[in-house]
Amino acid sequence: MKLYKRPETIMWFTFIVMTILGLYFFIKFVEVNSDWELPDEQLGILKRENVWFEEEGVVMKYLMILAYVWLSSFIASFTTLSIKSLGEIIDKTLAGENQFASYITYIFILSLIICTFGQIYWLNRALRRYDALLVVPLFHITWTILSIFTAGIYFQEFEYYSKIQFTNFLIGIGLIFIGSMFLASRITNRNRIEIREETNNDNKNK
Repeated sequence: MKLYKRPETIMWFTFIVMTILGLYFFIKFVEVNSDWELPDEQLGILKRENVWFEEEGVVMKYLMILAYVWLSSFIASFTTLSIKSLGEIIDKTLAGENQFASYITYIFILSLIICTFGQIYWLNRALRRYDALLVVPLFHITWTILSIFTAGIYFQEFEYYSKIQFTNFLIGIGLIFIGSMFLASRITNRNRIEIREETNNDNKNK
């Protein structure tokens, strides 16, 4: 818990939480003021009579995919943190220091469960509307960047890197990003919204 009390850790986690909340309410605001509103929507209070988002507009075709993916990625960064923290807890327990007597351990377990379901839910929301060849690479890139920053700030993993190690690390990350963008560039369903809507309508007619 000492690492959580460091100023840079508090600032970073505050940034993540505020971003998650901002993305969530942005998504909900767009959804309730468009055809994407869920049947059991609980945030109808966000609906505005003079606001409507068209599926062909910039917000629905481009900004919403980023919002869905970023929300999933920011939640996933907490999943990564919980897994790494539980790994250290298990190591200490196996070394003879029982960490399961502390409530902190169960907070990490609960956080892991909630964040895992959260990231999968919002990633699936993106996949429901957009092509997987676009969604998955964007998610992978964002999640990787956030996980690197989270590990670097919380666990201070970069403090003992030599220049060569850090350079090789950046090269490796760059190659991963290039591969992800290559996958995204191969997207074939560029009219993804229209095609998925037409498919749903055809299924209903059948």
